[in-house]
Amino acid sequence: MQTMYDVVVVGSGFGGSVSALRVAQAGKSVLVLERGKDYQSHDFPRNMQDVNSVLWQYPRRPDSQGLFDIRFLSDVGVTCSAGVGGGSLIYSNIHVRPDSSVFESPRWPEEITLKSLTPYYDKVASIFDVCPIPKDILLPKRDLFWECAKHLNVEVFDPDQAVNWQRCEYCGECAFGCKHNAKNSLQSTYLRQAADAGADIQAQALVTIIEPTFKGYYVHYRDLKNGGVKKQIKARRVILAAGTLGTNELLFRNRDSYKTLGDLSRKLG
Repeated sequence: MQTMYDVVVVGSGFGGSVSALRVAQAGKSVLVLERGKDYQSHDFPRNMQDVNSVLWQYPRRPDSQGLFDIRFLSDVGVTCSAGVGGGSLIYSNIHVRPDSSVFESPRWPEEITLKSLTPYYDKVASIFDVCPIPKDILLPKRDLFWECAKHLNVEVFDPDQAVNWQRCEYCGECAFGCKHNAKNSLQSTYLRQAADAGADIQAQALVTIIEPTFKGYYVHYRDLKNGGVKKQIKARRVILAAGTLGTNELLFRNRDSYKTLGDLSRKLG
């Protein structure tokens, strides 16, 4: 790993992975720092009793580095992901395009319409291999749902999904629900392409402080793979893509606690 990058991306979810790929494709050096582990297809936690492998920084076990980060904010509960690939590791791979009527709300700029976004929806769908559920796939839960809907005279449909529906090369069964590469996540799409384009991706790197310096920033982080050793890296630009909660938390802490980003707006968050 280098000591200086053109861009450091904090977070490897949907925002971070796409940013990393585009920066790398532009010929710039880029480092992705991800707090969670680098899960391979066979590494996902299966034993729900093993708190340390399932939950991220469980309240009574602050050193746990599991996949699920569960937070409660007043009467709202949020489940986030901690791992290379971000939210794509735990979402349901459902890809439904909004109706054009969604963009008729005055809250949207006039330039943002279904028509203007369609080329980008198409690009993402191509990379994730979004497709309909094959008709010959047996899905008992889905079929029961359909029966219930029919009984209630409610119209339903199968949404397109970013799922590998081919036969699993490991176990010979349908890949749906299989732990071997069933999900077309960011690991196997944007992040893989970013790495092929020259991006460095470091897992178990918990970013703490972002410190402005001459012509750039020092990004301080804890190397969780090596006992939380404090390290730093320099970047000309920093992209915060740690999700709604993670990004805001970083900004708040650096503005109010560490005082390194004191000029941030009071309207933050």
